[in-house]
Amino acid sequence: MSDTYKIRARLEGAEFEAEGPTGQVKADYEKFLNAVSQSSKAERKEAREVPQTEHNGDIEELDISSLSQIFKQDEGIVSLKFLPSGDGAERAADAALLLIYGYQVLQKLPDVMVTKLTKGLKDSGISFERFDRVIDSRKELVQKGGQRIGARYKLNNRGMREAVKLAKKLLS
Repeated sequence: MSDTYKIRARLEGAEFEAEGPTGQVKADYEKFLNAVSQSSKAERKEAREVPQTEHNGDIEELDISSLSQIFKQDEGIVSLKFLPSGDGAERAADAALLLIYGYQVLQKLPDVMVTKLTKGLKDSGISFERFDRVIDSRKELVQKGGQRIGARYKLNNRGMREAVKLAKKLLS
């Protein structure tokens, strides 16, 4: 019987894969977990220090009590209590814009991981395969960074205005 250990893990956009002696692989995995933890702490600190959006003062923001009528938060995931009007693709794209807005305002995130947006859309009742295809019709309203599972989205100024308009429409 060999003393070989194999592991593959993906955590918060980082990947780890190793095969070898059990003790060495476990030690390397611990280093990986510590690095991801430190990176997450730095990102959370950076998110608190960065202004919630990079928009101009001419964009009206909704108060928290109004937002709580539209959004629900459960274990760090923001979802919609009800969906915007429109057909399937348009409704999904508007819901995605609203979710990005919700994360940016409620959780003060400068940009939002695609994994959180995917979970939030599914929790809201939207069925889809890939988030980038959902948001594609509104791509002029968002900025994207990263790739694949590490992608992050945030609203630009026009996107913020559109999200506020959509939120007001939901509240009326």
